[in-house]
Amino acid sequence: MDGSHRKWIFGKRDRDPLLVPSIVVFLAAVALRLAAVFNDLWLDEIWSLNLASLASSPIEIITKLTHDNNHPINSFYIWALGEQRSLELYRLLSVIAGAASVWIMGVIGKRYGRTESFTALVLGGFSYFLIHYSSEARGYAPAVFFALSGFLLAGEIATGKGWLHRGLFWLTVLLGLLSHSTYLFAYSGIFAWSALRSMKDRDRAGHAVMEMLKTHGIPLLFAAGEIFWLTSLTIGGGPEYPLPDVILETVRFTFGLWENRSLAVIACTVAAAVFLWEIRSLWKEKSDQWIFHLTTVFLAPTLVLLVLKPAVLFPRYFLVCVPFFLLLLARWMSRCAGRGTPGKIFYASFLIIYCSFNLLLFGDLLRYGRGRYSMTLEYIARQTEGETITVGSDHDFRNGMLVDFYSRYLPPGKKVIYVPETGVRPEAAPEWIITHRIATDPPSAPVHLFMLPNGSRYIFKEVFPSSTLSGFRWYLYRKGK
Repeated sequence: MDGSHRKWIFGKRDRDPLLVPSIVVFLAAVALRLAAVFNDLWLDEIWSLNLASLASSPIEIITKLTHDNNHPINSFYIWALGEQRSLELYRLLSVIAGAASVWIMGVIGKRYGRTESFTALVLGGFSYFLIHYSSEARGYAPAVFFALSGFLLAGEIATGKGWLHRGLFWLTVLLGLLSHSTYLFAYSGIFAWSALRSMKDRDRAGHAVMEMLKTHGIPLLFAAGEIFWLTSLTIGGGPEYPLPDVILETVRFTFGLWENRSLAVIACTVAAAVFLWEIRSLWKEKSDQWIFHLTTVFLAPTLVLLVLKPAVLFPRYFLVCVPFFLLLLARWMSRCAGRGTPGKIFYASFLIIYCSFNLLLFGDLLRYGRGRYSMTLEYIARQTEGETITVGSDHDFRNGMLVDFYSRYLPPGKKVIYVPETGVRPEAAPEWIITHRIATDPPSAPVHLFMLPNGSRYIFKEVFPSSTLSGFRWYLYRKGK
C-alpha cells in the first residue's frame, strides 16, 4: 500500500483534486439510501419480522428459524429492536451497511488510482440496484458490505499483515455468511485468490499450505456450517422465471436501465466484453486479482446454477457480485478517461447517463415505494361504512400477511376480517377483493368487472402501484350491488 493510499484512508492532508467531489458523491449516496427507507415494508420484510418474533433468544434465530427468509444478521437486528412504531428503524442496519459499502468501493478503487476511486464511488453510490437493497430490511446489504470488507482485508493479508487482519477477515466471513448465503460467491473468489498466490510458492509447498490454513482454516469451518444449515432450511418458494430472463434483468438493474429486452441484451453483451477485457488486463498486469473477479462474478454463480439448478431465482441473488463488476467497470472507464479529449467526453457522458437512468428508477421508488399497502387499507376504511371490513384476495399468503400487518395501523373503530379462499369457497363473498402482480412483472391493465363462482360481481376501483424489484401492485375491487 503506497503513502497516498494511506493518506486517503486515514484522512490526512492530501492534494487530491477529487477529494471534495468524492465526499460530495459519498454524502449523496447516503442521502439516497436514507430517502429510500420511508415507504411501506413489503412481504419479505414483514415475513422477516414475523419470523424474528418467534425467537425467544438470539440462538433460536439459528436453531429454530430454519427458513430461507431468515437472514440471521438481519433477524438478530430485528429481534434486538423489538416492536417499533417507526418501521423505518428496521431498515437502518441495511442503510449503514449500504453506505459503508460505497465508501469501501472508493477505498478499493484507490488502489488503482484516484480516478478509479472516484468512479467507483459514483457507480456504487448511484446504483439503483444497490440503493434499493441498502434500504430494505433484509440481509443483502450486509452481505455486500462484508464481501467488500473481506476482499479488502484479504488484500491486506496478502501484503504480510498479521493476526489482527486475519481475525478481522474471519469475522467478515462469519458475518457475511450470516447475512445471506450468496456471500459464498465472494468467499469463493477470495479463496481462489489466496490459492493462486499460494500455488506460486512452489519451492515452499509446506509453507504455502500453512498460510492457506492460517487464513482459511476457520472460514472454511464457517462455510461448512453455513452449507449444513442451508440443507435444513424450508424454502419459501416464489414465481419461477427462466434463467436467461433473470440474467438479463440482473444486468439491466446493474446499469440502471428501463425495461426493454433488446436493450438488456445489448447491455449484457457490453458487460461481458468489459468484464473479459478487465480480467485480461489484470492478468497482463500480473495481478492475482483476476481470479477473484472471475470466480466471484462468473465461476461461482455459474457452478451454483449448474449444480443446484434452483427453480426460484431473482436478480437480488446476484447482488453480491454487482459491486465487484462495478469496480472493474470503474477501472475500464478511468483508462478511457485518460485517452485524450474523446476519452474524457465518453467518460463524463457515461457517468451522466448512468446516474440519470438510475435516478429515474430511484424516482419510482420514492413515488411508489415497495407497494402502497397502508394506503390501500386506508382507502378501504374510508369507503366502508361501519366497523367491520371484509377483504379477500387472489393469494392468501402474500396478500393476507400484508393485510393483517397493515390493518393494525387503521384508525380505532375499524376491524378488518380477511376472508381466505375467495373465489374457491362458494360462500366467500367479501366486500373488497385485492388482486396483485409482482413488481418485477410487467404491469397489466385491470379487469374492470369480474364475477365469483357464487355470482358476486366485483367492480374495479383503484390500482396501487409499486416500484420495481420488490413489492406488489395491488388492484382493488369492490362488491357491486
